[in-house]
Parts: sequence; structure tokens; C-alpha cells
Amino acid sequence: MLNNRTQTATDSVPAGDDTATAGSFSDRLTGRFRRTSRVVNRLALLLMFVFFASVLISIAAPQRYRFGPFTASFEGVVKPLLEWFAAYVVWRITYDGFGAWLKRWLAPLERQADEVGAQLRRAAPRLRDQWQCWSWRERLVLIAVGCQVLLVLRSWEIYPRQLAFERGAAEFIRQFPFHHPHGHAAPTLEYFCQTICAATPPDARILFYGRTPAVRVAYEVYPRRVFMLPQDYTALASAWHVQPWCQQLSPDPHETYWQRSLPRETVPAASFIREHGITHVASFDEYDMNLCRVEPVK
Repeated sequence: MLNNRTQTATDSVPAGDDTATAGSFSDRLTGRFRRTSRVVNRLALLLMFVFFASVLISIAAPQRYRFGPFTASFEGVVKPLLEWFAAYVVWRITYDGFGAWLKRWLAPLERQADEVGAQLRRAAPRLRDQWQCWSWRERLVLIAVGCQVLLVLRSWEIYPRQLAFERGAAEFIRQFPFHHPHGHAAPTLEYFCQTICAATPPDARILFYGRTPAVRVAYEVYPRRVFMLPQDYTALASAWHVQPWCQQLSPDPHETYWQRSLPRETVPAASFIREHGITHVASFDEYDMNLCRVEPVK
């Protein structure tokens, strides 16, 4: 008799009435607002990709971008990451089978996240008990470690803004042929490198006079090949010994050992140019703009 009554009650439920059946919150939501949840689910899936792209842009090319009358700022990582997570939660709550490929791809990550959450829940009471057993020194060490973690996360958050600032400063300084350190005009190395690139073809072989800036110039003007005379290279390699902050140091007894591989000969510039097929000569002086020049070999 009980089975018959149960069957009768079950048969009396109208077909398609999902609210009458027990289920998860997601099932009840999609059953009660089927059309609305479908639209929200598709929109949340689209926003997941948009916010994921925002995270990548914030890391790779952080700056402010203008889209018609609107300006979008990609100078932080945490905000688009939280927006992606919110869109993911909405997509999972309203999930109705759409985007099953993404769910299969995220399934291993979800299982790992569940395991981490379970471990954290088990570790919380243990940490509370351990905290009560610790002395003030051990508590102080734990607080210091926590502050260090927060500082690392803060550095990661402001990294895009710092990168955008450095890029903007580098682009700004390339526009001026000189700057004014210590109150007097001095040539700008970045501008001089652009001058070399404009005056030489990509396959140029350049003989450079300028010592320390040679390493930076070789990087900035690549794929052009940059050469130095052996005597200038020796002066560049040993230049750190004549720095002002080294004057008060005691002499290095192994200085000859570290410099044993440096070339000691003096090679005439004309023969060096012929031997290495030099096509252009570039000179840079950090203090005198009149000595900065780029000219082809005659």
C-alpha cells in the first residue's frame, strides 16, 4: 500500500517541474530560471576568456589602452584575476552542459584545489593548537614569514605598473639627444643607439670607440655587429679597477691572474678595419656631445 501511494504521488508531479525534485543549488537554479541561467552561463563563459586575456596583458604589456571613448587600465594582476574567478564561479553555478570541454580540462585542477582546501581545513585546528604551544619567539617568526609572503604578493601586484613605468621612461628618454646630469648637458646613449640604427644597414659591422657603453650599444643595435680594438677591450675589461669606490680597497694580489687572458697588443685601427671588414665607425663620449659620431668607413 505504501509503495502504491508513493508511486501515485510521484506520478502526480507535473512533467518538467524541476522545482519539485531535490537537487543541488545549481540544479534548482537552472531549473527554476532556465532561460535566464542559460544566458548568464554563456555570458560568464565569455567573460572568463576576456578576464584571462586581461591577466595575460597585465603581465606581458601593462599599460592603459584606449578603445574609442573608453580607456582600459591593465596595470594590475589581482583585479582581473579576481574577476576571472568570479566569472568562473557564475559559470559553474549555471552550468548546463555548455562548455563541457572546458570543464573536462579544469577537472584535474578542481580536484587538486579540493584536496588543498581539505588539507587547509585539517591544518587550521592543528595550527591553532600549535600556536598555543609556541613561545613568543616562534610566534614572532611565523608572523615575519606571513609578512614576507604578503610583501611578495604585493610586489607581484605592483609589478605591471613598475614595468609600464620603466617602458614609458625608456621610450621618453629615446626622444632626447642629451640630458642634464649634474647640471651639464651629456649625450643620451639610447638616442645615440637609435642614430646608429638609422645610419647603418642591419648587416653593418661597426667599430666602436667608447669603452663601457659598448656592451649596451651591441645589444641595442643588434643584428649589427659591434667590434672594439684589442687595446680598448682591455681598457673596458679592467675599468672596474679605476672606479672611485675601488680606490680605498687594498690591492688584489691575484689581479694578474684574472687579467691573464686580456689582449695586451696594440693593433692599428686601419689594419683592424681591413681584417674584420668594418663598414662603419661609431664613437661615443659620455660627457661631450661633439665627440659622438657615426660615419661610414672611407
